[in-house]
Amino acid sequence: MTLATALYTLVQGDGSVNGMIGDRMYPHVIPEGDSLPAISFFEVTTDELSTHDGSAGIAISRLQFNCHADSPDQAKQLARLVRAAIRGYRGTVDGTKIDGIRIAATNDDPDRELREHRRIIDVMVTHDDI
Repeated sequence: MTLATALYTLVQGDGSVNGMIGDRMYPHVIPEGDSLPAISFFEVTTDELSTHDGSAGIAISRLQFNCHADSPDQAKQLARLVRAAIRGYRGTVDGTKIDGIRIAATNDDPDRELREHRRIIDVMVTHDDI
C-alpha cells in the first residue's frame, strides 16, 4: 500500500468528510464535469531519513489536499473537516505505519476562470519508509 492510498483511506473513511463529498476524492485532479465539493490530493515530496549506517527506515512526506467548492465558506468547511480527520493521527492504515501527521500550511487559491474556490492543505507525514 502506498502512503497516498493510506491517506485516501483515512480521509475518505471519516464520516464528516464522507458526508460532505461522498466518493468525490481523487488523486491529482477532479474529473471534468464532476460536482463539488470534492477533494484532489497528491504527494509532493518524500525525504527518506538515513543514519551513518544507511536507511533509518523512516521517511517524511509532504502531501497536498485541495478542497474544491462552489463558495469560499464551503471550501473552508471542507478543509476544516479534512484537517480534523488527519491532524495528529498516529497508527496503521491498511498496513502503512504512520508515526504522525502535522498540518504544515493552509491557504486559499480561488480560480476566477472556473468560478471555483479552493482551500489548500499541506501536510507533513512521518511514516515507515515504504
